[in-house]
Amino acid sequence: MQGRLPGTAPRALPVARPGAQRWRRRIAGWVVSGALALLAGPAAADALDDAGVAQERALLQFRLLVLEAGDAGAVARLARQDAMDLLARIADRRGLLEQVTYRPEDLDRLMGICRRAQDANNQLFQLGVPTAPAPGQLHEAFAVRVEEQMERNRLRFQPQLTVTLPFVMRCSAIMPRLLEQVLDTRAKQDLAESERIDPAPMRAGVQRGYLGVLRMIDVPGYGHDLKQALATALADTADATARMLSVPQRQAIAERLDASAAAAEVAQQAHLRKAAAIFHAAPCNALCQM
Repeated sequence: MQGRLPGTAPRALPVARPGAQRWRRRIAGWVVSGALALLAGPAAADALDDAGVAQERALLQFRLLVLEAGDAGAVARLARQDAMDLLARIADRRGLLEQVTYRPEDLDRLMGICRRAQDANNQLFQLGVPTAPAPGQLHEAFAVRVEEQMERNRLRFQPQLTVTLPFVMRCSAIMPRLLEQVLDTRAKQDLAESERIDPAPMRAGVQRGYLGVLRMIDVPGYGHDLKQALATALADTADATARMLSVPQRQAIAERLDASAAAAEVAQQAHLRKAAAIFHAAPCNALCQM
Protein backbone atom coordinates (compact mmCIF):
# COMPACT_ATOMS: atom_id res chain seq x y z
CA MET A 1 0.00 0.00 0.00
CA GLN A 2 1.38 3.36 -0.90
CA GLY A 3 1.66 5.79 1.98
CA ARG A 4 0.79 8.87 0.00
CA LEU A 5 -1.17 7.52 -0.92
CA PRO A 6 -4.54 -5.94 5.82
CA GLY A 7 -19.45 -20.81 6.04
CA THR A 8 -17.47 -23.58 7.64
CA ALA A 9 -16.46 -23.35 11.25
CA PRO A 10 -13.16 -21.57 11.94
CA ARG A 11 -10.25 -23.79 12.73
CA ALA A 12 -6.77 -23.39 14.09
CA LEU A 13 -3.63 -24.21 12.16
CA PRO A 14 -1.47 -27.09 13.42
CA VAL A 15 1.84 -25.28 13.84
CA ALA A 16 4.17 -25.90 16.76
CA ARG A 17 4.39 -23.10 19.38
CA PRO A 18 7.79 -21.35 19.33
CA GLY A 19 9.68 -20.41 22.48
CA ALA A 20 9.77 -17.00 24.09
CA GLN A 21 13.14 -16.01 22.61
CA ARG A 22 11.99 -16.89 19.13
CA TRP A 23 8.85 -14.78 19.51
CA ARG A 24 10.78 -11.79 20.78
CA ARG A 25 12.98 -11.87 17.71
CA ARG A 26 9.96 -12.19 15.40
CA ILE A 27 8.05 -9.32 16.96
CA ALA A 28 11.08 -7.05 16.90
CA GLY A 29 11.83 -7.89 13.29
CA TRP A 30 8.27 -7.28 12.18
CA VAL A 31 7.89 -4.01 14.06
CA VAL A 32 11.19 -2.49 13.01
CA SER A 33 11.46 -3.59 9.41
CA GLY A 34 8.03 -4.89 8.39
CA ALA A 35 9.73 -7.98 6.92
CA LEU A 36 7.21 -10.56 5.80
CA ALA A 37 8.57 -14.05 6.28
CA LEU A 38 6.76 -17.27 5.35
CA LEU A 39 6.97 -20.58 7.19
CA ALA A 40 6.67 -23.77 5.21
CA GLY A 41 3.22 -25.25 5.64
CA PRO A 42 2.61 -28.56 7.41
CA ALA A 43 0.45 -31.14 5.62
CA ALA A 44 -0.44 -30.62 1.97
CA ALA A 45 -3.94 -31.86 2.76
CA ASP A 46 -4.59 -28.88 5.03
CA ALA A 47 -7.18 -26.60 3.42
CA LEU A 48 -5.24 -23.43 4.18
CA ASP A 49 -2.11 -24.90 2.63
CA ASP A 50 -4.12 -25.64 -0.50
CA ALA A 51 -5.40 -22.05 -0.53
CA GLY A 52 -1.89 -20.74 0.02
CA VAL A 53 -0.53 -22.78 -2.86
CA ALA A 54 -3.37 -21.53 -5.07
CA GLN A 55 -2.58 -17.96 -4.02
CA GLU A 56 1.12 -18.36 -4.84
CA ARG A 57 0.40 -19.88 -8.24
CA ALA A 58 -2.14 -17.19 -9.05
CA LEU A 59 0.37 -14.50 -8.11
CA LEU A 60 3.02 -15.99 -10.38
CA GLN A 61 0.54 -16.11 -13.26
CA PHE A 62 -0.57 -12.55 -12.58
CA ARG A 63 3.02 -11.32 -12.57
CA LEU A 64 3.46 -12.90 -15.98
CA LEU A 65 0.32 -11.19 -17.27
CA VAL A 66 1.59 -7.83 -16.00
CA LEU A 67 4.94 -8.34 -17.71
CA GLU A 68 3.27 -9.31 -20.98
CA ALA A 69 0.86 -6.39 -20.80
CA GLY A 70 3.66 -3.95 -20.10
CA ASP A 71 5.91 -5.28 -22.86
CA ALA A 72 3.08 -5.21 -25.39
CA GLY A 73 1.75 -1.83 -24.30
CA ALA A 74 -1.61 -3.49 -23.76
CA VAL A 75 -2.60 -2.85 -20.16
CA ALA A 76 -6.25 -3.51 -21.09
CA ARG A 77 -5.31 -7.19 -20.78
CA LEU A 78 -5.27 -6.73 -17.02
CA ALA A 79 -9.01 -6.02 -17.07
CA ARG A 80 -9.87 -9.30 -18.78
CA GLN A 81 -11.74 -11.98 -16.89
CA ASP A 82 -8.70 -14.26 -16.63
CA ALA A 83 -6.73 -11.50 -14.89
CA MET A 84 -9.62 -10.72 -12.53
CA ASP A 85 -9.99 -14.43 -11.72
CA LEU A 86 -6.31 -14.55 -10.72
CA LEU A 87 -6.76 -11.54 -8.47
CA ALA A 88 -9.80 -13.18 -6.88
CA ARG A 89 -7.65 -16.20 -5.99
CA ILE A 90 -4.86 -14.00 -4.65
CA ALA A 91 -7.37 -12.07 -2.52
CA ASP A 92 -9.51 -15.03 -1.46
CA ARG A 93 -11.03 -13.42 1.63
CA ARG A 94 -13.21 -16.39 2.49
CA GLY A 95 -10.61 -19.12 2.09
CA LEU A 96 -7.59 -17.26 3.49
CA LEU A 97 -9.11 -15.05 6.17
CA GLU A 98 -12.67 -15.87 7.16
CA GLN A 99 -12.47 -19.65 7.41
CA VAL A 100 -9.35 -19.65 9.56
CA THR A 101 -8.80 -18.86 13.23
CA TYR A 102 -5.21 -17.62 13.36
CA ARG A 103 -3.14 -18.05 16.50
CA PRO A 104 0.08 -16.23 17.46
CA GLU A 105 2.20 -19.11 16.21
CA ASP A 106 0.64 -18.65 12.76
CA LEU A 107 1.85 -15.05 12.40
CA ASP A 108 4.60 -15.84 9.91
CA ARG A 109 2.18 -17.72 7.67
CA LEU A 110 -0.35 -14.90 7.82
CA MET A 111 2.36 -12.40 6.92
CA GLY A 112 3.16 -14.44 3.83
CA ILE A 113 -0.47 -14.38 2.74
CA CYS A 114 -0.65 -10.60 3.21
CA ARG A 115 2.68 -10.13 1.43
CA ARG A 116 1.57 -12.01 -1.68
CA ALA A 117 -1.60 -9.95 -1.95
CA GLN A 118 0.40 -6.75 -1.49
CA ASP A 119 2.75 -7.99 -4.21
CA ALA A 120 -0.23 -8.06 -6.58
CA ASN A 121 -1.02 -4.46 -5.61
CA ASN A 122 2.58 -3.47 -6.25
CA GLN A 123 2.51 -5.07 -9.69
CA LEU A 124 -0.32 -2.70 -10.55
CA PHE A 125 1.09 0.34 -8.78
CA GLN A 126 4.50 0.05 -10.40
CA LEU A 127 3.61 -0.81 -14.00
CA GLY A 128 5.54 1.55 -16.24
CA VAL A 129 7.28 3.27 -13.31
CA PRO A 130 10.87 4.24 -14.23
CA THR A 131 13.49 2.36 -12.25
CA ALA A 132 16.19 5.03 -12.39
CA PRO A 133 16.45 8.75 -13.16
CA ALA A 134 17.22 9.82 -16.71
CA PRO A 135 20.75 11.16 -17.23
CA GLY A 136 20.97 14.60 -15.67
CA GLN A 137 17.52 14.35 -14.09
CA LEU A 138 17.29 15.76 -10.58
CA HIS A 139 16.20 13.40 -7.83
CA GLU A 140 13.19 15.59 -7.02
CA ALA A 141 12.01 15.52 -10.64
CA PHE A 142 12.48 11.76 -10.79
CA ALA A 143 10.46 11.28 -7.59
CA VAL A 144 7.64 13.41 -9.01
CA ARG A 145 7.64 11.38 -12.22
CA VAL A 146 7.46 8.11 -10.28
CA GLU A 147 4.56 9.32 -8.13
CA GLU A 148 2.69 10.63 -11.16
CA GLN A 149 2.94 7.25 -12.89
CA MET A 150 1.84 5.42 -9.77
CA GLU A 151 -1.16 7.71 -9.44
CA ARG A 152 -2.08 7.05 -13.06
CA ASN A 153 -1.89 3.35 -12.33
CA ARG A 154 -4.07 3.64 -9.24
CA LEU A 155 -6.68 5.48 -11.25
CA ARG A 156 -6.40 3.09 -14.22
CA PHE A 157 -6.60 -0.14 -12.23
CA GLN A 158 -9.48 0.69 -9.91
CA PRO A 159 -11.48 -2.51 -10.62
CA GLN A 160 -8.41 -4.59 -9.78
CA LEU A 161 -7.61 -2.62 -6.63
CA THR A 162 -11.21 -2.97 -5.50
CA VAL A 163 -10.43 -6.69 -5.19
CA THR A 164 -6.93 -6.63 -3.73
CA LEU A 165 -6.52 -3.52 -1.61
CA PRO A 166 -9.32 -4.20 0.92
CA PHE A 167 -8.01 -7.76 1.24
CA VAL A 168 -4.55 -6.51 2.20
CA MET A 169 -6.10 -4.19 4.78
CA ARG A 170 -8.16 -6.96 6.36
CA CYS A 171 -5.28 -9.42 6.25
CA SER A 172 -2.96 -6.98 8.00
CA ALA A 173 -5.67 -6.18 10.56
CA ILE A 174 -5.44 -9.71 11.99
CA MET A 175 -1.83 -9.15 13.08
CA PRO A 176 -2.35 -6.71 15.99
CA ARG A 177 -4.60 -9.17 17.80
CA LEU A 178 -1.96 -11.88 17.49
CA LEU A 179 0.83 -9.56 18.60
CA GLU A 180 -1.19 -8.41 21.61
CA GLN A 181 -1.78 -12.01 22.61
CA VAL A 182 1.98 -12.53 22.63
CA LEU A 183 2.70 -9.35 24.56
CA ASP A 184 -0.07 -10.02 27.06
CA THR A 185 1.54 -13.33 28.02
CA ARG A 186 4.97 -11.82 28.61
CA ALA A 187 5.62 -9.12 31.17
CA LYS A 188 7.62 -6.21 29.85
CA GLN A 189 10.44 -6.96 32.28
CA ASP A 190 10.78 -10.35 30.62
CA LEU A 191 12.40 -8.61 27.65
CA ALA A 192 16.10 -7.95 28.00
CA GLU A 193 17.13 -4.32 27.51
CA SER A 194 18.84 -5.21 24.23
CA GLU A 195 15.58 -6.69 22.91
CA ARG A 196 13.34 -3.71 23.60
CA ILE A 197 11.66 -2.34 20.53
CA ASP A 198 11.39 1.13 19.06
CA PRO A 199 7.82 1.16 17.73
CA ALA A 200 8.14 4.50 15.90
CA PRO A 201 8.96 3.09 12.42
CA MET A 202 6.08 0.62 12.58
CA ARG A 203 3.63 3.26 13.76
CA ALA A 204 4.71 5.72 11.08
CA GLY A 205 4.17 3.08 8.38
CA VAL A 206 0.76 2.04 9.72
CA GLN A 207 -0.41 5.65 9.94
CA ARG A 208 0.91 6.46 6.46
CA GLY A 209 -0.80 3.43 4.93
CA TYR A 210 -4.18 4.08 6.55
CA LEU A 211 -4.14 7.75 5.54
CA GLY A 212 -3.05 6.75 2.04
CA VAL A 213 -6.19 4.68 1.62
CA LEU A 214 -8.30 7.47 3.07
CA ARG A 215 -6.78 9.85 0.53
CA MET A 216 -8.15 7.67 -2.28
CA ILE A 217 -11.64 8.25 -0.91
CA ASP A 218 -11.02 12.00 -0.79
CA VAL A 219 -9.74 12.30 -4.39
CA PRO A 220 -12.56 12.96 -6.92
CA GLY A 221 -10.95 10.85 -9.67
CA TYR A 222 -11.64 7.55 -7.93
CA GLY A 223 -14.94 5.85 -8.63
CA HIS A 224 -17.81 4.81 -6.38
CA ASP A 225 -17.10 1.07 -6.27
CA LEU A 226 -13.49 1.46 -5.13
CA LYS A 227 -14.37 4.18 -2.63
CA GLN A 228 -17.16 2.08 -1.17
CA ALA A 229 -14.92 -0.96 -0.81
CA LEU A 230 -12.18 1.11 0.81
CA ALA A 231 -14.53 2.96 3.17
CA THR A 232 -15.95 -0.35 4.35
CA ALA A 233 -12.44 -1.75 4.87
CA LEU A 234 -11.34 1.38 6.74
CA ALA A 235 -14.21 0.88 9.18
CA ASP A 236 -13.63 -2.86 9.47
CA THR A 237 -9.93 -2.41 10.23
CA ALA A 238 -10.11 0.75 12.35
CA ASP A 239 -9.90 -1.04 15.69
CA ALA A 240 -6.86 -3.10 14.66
CA THR A 241 -5.12 -0.06 13.18
CA ALA A 242 -5.81 2.08 16.24
CA ARG A 243 -4.27 -0.57 18.48
CA MET A 244 -0.94 -0.13 16.69
CA LEU A 245 -0.77 3.65 17.08
CA SER A 246 -0.03 6.19 19.77
CA VAL A 247 -2.87 8.28 21.17
CA PRO A 248 -1.81 11.45 19.27
CA GLN A 249 -1.65 9.49 16.01
CA ARG A 250 -5.11 8.10 16.65
CA GLN A 251 -6.53 11.55 17.21
CA ALA A 252 -4.92 12.85 14.01
CA ILE A 253 -6.48 10.01 12.00
CA ALA A 254 -9.85 10.46 13.73
CA GLU A 255 -9.89 14.13 12.72
CA ARG A 256 -9.03 13.25 9.13
CA LEU A 257 -11.81 10.68 9.07
CA ASP A 258 -14.28 13.24 10.42
CA ALA A 259 -13.29 15.69 7.69
CA SER A 260 -13.47 13.03 4.98
CA ALA A 261 -16.89 11.86 6.16
CA ALA A 262 -18.26 15.39 5.92
CA ALA A 263 -17.25 15.57 2.23
CA ALA A 264 -17.81 11.94 1.19
CA GLU A 265 -20.61 10.36 -0.78
CA VAL A 266 -23.58 9.43 1.36
CA ALA A 267 -22.85 5.73 0.87
CA GLN A 268 -19.42 6.11 2.48
CA GLN A 269 -20.25 8.52 5.29
CA ALA A 270 -21.48 5.94 7.80
CA HIS A 271 -18.35 3.80 7.38
CA LEU A 272 -16.01 6.76 7.81
CA ARG A 273 -17.88 8.02 10.87
CA LYS A 274 -17.78 4.54 12.38
CA ALA A 275 -14.02 4.43 11.84
CA ALA A 276 -13.60 7.92 13.32
CA ALA A 277 -15.56 6.95 16.44
CA ILE A 278 -13.30 3.93 16.93
CA PHE A 279 -10.14 6.02 16.67
CA HIS A 280 -11.56 8.58 19.10
CA ALA A 281 -12.43 5.95 21.71
CA ALA A 282 -9.93 3.09 21.29
CA PRO A 283 -8.20 2.10 24.57
CA CYS A 284 -4.42 2.22 24.78
CA ASN A 285 -3.53 -1.44 25.27
CA ALA A 286 -0.35 -3.49 24.88
CA LEU A 287 0.82 -2.32 21.46
CA CYS A 288 -0.15 1.29 22.10
CA GLN A 289 1.85 1.28 25.35
CA MET A 290 5.05 -0.04 23.78
